[in-house]
Amino acid sequence: MWTESYPDSVETIALKTDDAIFFSKLLMGDLVSHGQGLAKRFGRAAPKIHEPDFSKVPEPALFPPEHLYEDWLKAFRTPSTL
Repeated sequence: MWTESYPDSVETIALKTDDAIFFSKLLMGDLVSHGQGLAKRFGRAAPKIHEPDFSKVPEPALFPPEHLYEDWLKAFRTPSTL
């Protein structure tokens, strides 16, 4: 039977929440970059690409530290040209 104590459950929820925040921010950055590339390609006819401004948010308070995901990020290579 699989059981887990309350503190373990709370820790797991916190870790999964950090994962969701980190990967959502990563996805948002990739989507913005892709949108900006398309906007350049289509010129004036392209819709404006808006990027969230997190400059007023204290980084440690909202986002998990990137070094926790270094191994995961190293698993993917960025193509030099598309």
